Amino acid sequence: MQTTATEEAGHKLYKLLNGAIIVLALLTVLEGSALTEWSAMATIFITLGANAVAEAFARGLADEITFKRRLTWPEGLHLLRRSLVVVLPAVVPALAFAAVALGWLSLGMAFAAACWLLVLALFAAGYMACALNGHQTWRGLLYGAVISTFGLAIVALRLLAS
Repeated sequence: MQTTATEEAGHKLYKLLNGAIIVLALLTVLEGSALTEWSAMATIFITLGANAVAEAFARGLADEITFKRRLTWPEGLHLLRRSLVVVLPAVVPALAFAAVALGWLSLGMAFAAACWLLVLALFAAGYMACALNGHQTWRGLLYGAVISTFGLAIVALRLLAS
């Protein structure tokens, strides 16, 4: 179960992209609900935490089947720690919702700001994927544009529903 630094960076990037897409989808659904900023934040963190646990559990089962042995506690905890990276994109709406609680933003503005920041984060992650592979700048910009298009599609659905 040894991983190289490049494999670890790739996995973290994958989990960050996964988390950003999940958060964007949740923001789209939650905005129409009669939730407070605290219940919206809790929903996002619990959903991402459940995603991390489910992935670690599935990866552990796959390893047990592949290697024909049970995982040790340290191996299982390592899988869970790797999967918890998916929770990091939840910091964006958490900060926006904290601004709502402090009276600095309206709830609608917090949802919009979080969505647009996550789309920007998707672009940056696509660009970084190319930088990790040593590709040229134009390819990084292309990757960033492609992955952020998925985020833009989710934001467009949010705008159409409003």
